[in-house]
This record gives sequence, C-alpha cells and structure tokens, in this order.
Amino acid sequence: MNVEINKHRRILSEEADDYPHVVFQQGATFRLITCRDGIQWIPQTRGTQAVASTRWKPRSYHRSKKSLIRRLHTLLPEVDPKNQAILDALPSWIEEGGACDDHC
Repeated sequence: MNVEINKHRRILSEEADDYPHVVFQQGATFRLITCRDGIQWIPQTRGTQAVASTRWKPRSYHRSKKSLIRRLHTLLPEVDPKNQAILDALPSWIEEGGACDDHC
C-alpha cells in the first residue's frame, strides 16, 4: 500500500491520541469526537493510564444533540463547565461536512 495513504489513515484514526476532530476531552479517560466523515458525534473512553498505546474506544454514536447528552449522563458523572459550554453550543443535529467548523 502507498506510504502516503498509510500516513493519511494513521492521522485520521479515530482511536488515536492525535485524531484531529476532538470536540472536547475531560480528564485522561474521556473525550468526545466528531467522526471522520462529520456525520456523528462519538463519546470515547480509555483505561486509566493515559499512555499513547492505550486506544480510545467508541461508546456510542449520535446524530442528535439530545441523544448525545442523554448518553453523556451515563458516561460522565459531571461535565466540567468549559465542556458544558461546548456541548450547549453544538447544533441540534450534526450535518455532514460541517460538524467540526466551530467545535474541533
């Protein structure tokens, strides 16, 4: 396989620490991302060790803000105020191609 294609795939791995479309991260074990296609939000968690080899794991997939917030309440006991402001600013529905314009 072409090296450039491999390099591009690595950059866009949703499970990688350096994935570019992170909406917010809270602590070392939780983050919210926008999928690489910009059509859904994905809450992710990982183990308690924040090391590069620990992959982020998707917990659910959401197109609506209402569904996302309902799920976040089961994953995060409390959303910090800065991240809550980011959540509040998200649109009601995520749209293809425009998901990260203001939040990633």
